[in-house]
Amino acid sequence: MIYAVLLYALAVPVVTTWLAGDQTNPQAKLLESEGVPLDYVIRPLGLSPGLQTTAGVMATLLAVAALTVVIRAIVRRRADVLWWMVLLPLTCAGVILGLTWSTLTAGTIGANIGAGLATIFFLPLAGCMLILAALAGVAIHKRRTRGSVPTRLSPAAGPVTNPGPSTP
Repeated sequence: MIYAVLLYALAVPVVTTWLAGDQTNPQAKLLESEGVPLDYVIRPLGLSPGLQTTAGVMATLLAVAALTVVIRAIVRRRADVLWWMVLLPLTCAGVILGLTWSTLTAGTIGANIGAGLATIFFLPLAGCMLILAALAGVAIHKRRTRGSVPTRLSPAAGPVTNPGPSTP
């Protein structure tokens, strides 16, 4: 289960970067074709379009497979429902990191204002999301070691009843 979550966390930024594509604006691409060198905060990896597509499709398939494993485990009650509190922040952090990478690797003429804004605002937000996911993972681990909430209902336990609101 944890491996599926880690695989998902690694695949989401790759999928997002692939879907966002090259963020270099058309005017800069036109100037580059005329021989004007572009400025980069981080130079792109230089992968061919075919290799980018292959990596994006593979990352998408891995993310879907990992998410399927986690969802099936939660639905079949083999995993704690709190895993959603890990997956949601990991998804947000992955999307933020993928979009930030696309912004940082965009070619510009002069300053890349978007890269500065992404670094100042979005990377700390992604860090907070990762911390939130880690704290949720710790909470799941503590619940599991205490044994207070079973991951699978025992047939011997009988039906689950809700006592309703207490009255004074």
